[in-house]
Amino acid sequence: MTKSKTISIIGAGHLGSALARGLIKNGYPAGSITFSNRDPKKSERLVKELGVLSANNNIQAAMDAEILILAVKPQYMQDVCLEIASALQKHRPLIISLAGVIDIASMMHWFTQSELEIVRVMTNTPTEFCKGTSALFASASVSAENRLWVETLFNGVGYTFWVEQESLIDTLTAPIGCAPAYVFLFLEALQKAAISRGIPEELSGTIALESVIGAAELAKQSGRSFDQLRAGVSTPNGVTAHSLESMSFNDFFALFKQIFAAAEERIEQITQSLGKQ
Repeated sequence: MTKSKTISIIGAGHLGSALARGLIKNGYPAGSITFSNRDPKKSERLVKELGVLSANNNIQAAMDAEILILAVKPQYMQDVCLEIASALQKHRPLIISLAGVIDIASMMHWFTQSELEIVRVMTNTPTEFCKGTSALFASASVSAENRLWVETLFNGVGYTFWVEQESLIDTLTAPIGCAPAYVFLFLEALQKAAISRGIPEELSGTIALESVIGAAELAKQSGRSFDQLRAGVSTPNGVTAHSLESMSFNDFFALFKQIFAAAEERIEQITQSLGKQ
């Protein structure tokens, strides 16, 4: 990989734009990235902000790309795939799908081709600051060279790993794709609890954020398990231990199982509504 490949991103929403910002922060040339979006104003904003390029339409984006990233919502995937199918008959970029729910078989069906190189990625918006988490699954037709390209690309914007079963991409929606929202909710709860005790709103937010960042860094670098770390700051009969005892751990853990199950339920509902192949 001696040079940067041209990348087209169809979809200028939160996920696509976050990925582009992360790639550029990691040194990827902005001039090698092209956006296409239903609302061209979004693409134009990114052109001004990041120095990326803007395609006239999705077909042009597909034709100009060595790597084509589909960052559209699941309900729009079929329309986008059908729109660019003819272009992919002539030009065959490596395709990376960031869309949840839509499997490779469905994309192949809409593209009317079975030999395209397609990689599905479950990632999240912290890629914007090169702190994302990304799970990768490749179709059988993806070459070893292109697997390495995808892995290198996403390693540049965070932690990356491969899965061997495509179904795991959907299973990982909650712990990867949804996880930032769960963390933001926890931060919001910490802030509101502090405010309720008379701590100013801005200071409450800063305390919540810095405490969570610090705890995450400690967890990352200590080499200890989460339960060991929790026990380490929960002195028997101390304030932390007493406050934690006010809630049921079993109920708390069950809550997250419920949240994950709800995410999987919604995936199934979307799958059925789209008539996934």
